[in-house]
Amino acid sequence: MNSGMKNWSLITHNIFLFFHTIQDWKKFVNVDGLHLAKLGGDLLYRLLVEKLSPLTAGCIEMFPNWAEVDTVEPSASLKNWSPKVRQL
Repeated sequence: MNSGMKNWSLITHNIFLFFHTIQDWKKFVNVDGLHLAKLGGDLLYRLLVEKLSPLTAGCIEMFPNWAEVDTVEPSASLKNWSPKVRQL
């Protein structure tokens, strides 16, 4: 199996896992039935982080993590920031 098919298979499998997990879908979507509610977004986030973190470990972070930037004095935090290798 070539890498393109393998990646597609993995993506399809993960999508299936997400929808299988939200079988009781009404608590995971907004009243419009289309967009994810907070609970659905949190679940999707956890599933994505679980799958993507190992794939992105060792990548260089080219932009600051905004959770680490001082919102009162952002220029001070950004002045000392430099790219770094992402840790798992």
